Amino acid sequence: MPEIRTREREGVMVIDVSGDLSNDAGLLHAEIAQCLARGLSGVVLNLEHMTYINSTWLGAIVATFAKLKTAGGQLKLLNVPRSLMQTLAITGLSTVFDIFTVEDDAVNSYFPARPLLYPRLMRDTEVVWAAADGRTPLTVFLCHSSGDKDAVRALHRRLRAARARPWLDEVDLLPGQIWEREIPAAVRRSDAVLVCLSVASAAKSGFLQKEIKFALDAAEEQSDDSIYIVPGRLETCDVPERLRRWQWVDLFAADGFDRLITALQARALALGRSPLQIA
Repeated sequence: MPEIRTREREGVMVIDVSGDLSNDAGLLHAEIAQCLARGLSGVVLNLEHMTYINSTWLGAIVATFAKLKTAGGQLKLLNVPRSLMQTLAITGLSTVFDIFTVEDDAVNSYFPARPLLYPRLMRDTEVVWAAADGRTPLTVFLCHSSGDKDAVRALHRRLRAARARPWLDEVDLLPGQIWEREIPAAVRRSDAVLVCLSVASAAKSGFLQKEIKFALDAAEEQSDDSIYIVPGRLETCDVPERLRRWQWVDLFAADGFDRLITALQARALALGRSPLQIA
């Protein structure tokens, strides 16, 4: 059985949907009717805790989008599970919905003057958002091994909080994209590359080594004194020989993240990007 809870944020209704969305799609229609009756036409549908969805519920979401649009409102999607994102891409609905991964961004998107911390997903994959000063944030490619996902996800969150724009495959790659083509392109578009190293990844062959090669190739196009490749040790480990020309940072140390932010701040200022926020 699906569960629906609603809460209001600054005149925007956030609807949290959880559970198995295979029946009772009328629950969503009823909540939207109540929103409109209260004069609230801006809605964020949070699907983070959805476990399953069928075509009836997908149809209800599409109908909700149309109903709100007719009423002069909008529907934004939040925390869409991968299974549904793939369906949206296949059906072409990814060109219709604004999809966010951060609730603050979904709410703030209703207020044009507010900068977004992270761009909407899927609809415009090349969107670059501007900070309040009109400058764009520093883009940082997170080069890592799949075995270090948890640590890199935490790093991704901290970099976003510092107002950088980290690029992470599981967030920025869309279903159906050819990752062997998109990742090199993302490396070249990035302002800096953070190579995340661990005992396992430093000794492991695989796509991490290819990503490092992409970064090294891109580094050749940078000036000698620019900060572009930053090796970051997630734990005590050997730094691969081809990365030792660059000073690494120990991200596990107490001051490790602050040192990383200092380096990225220098890069941001050199490129005219929006300054990072340092705690």
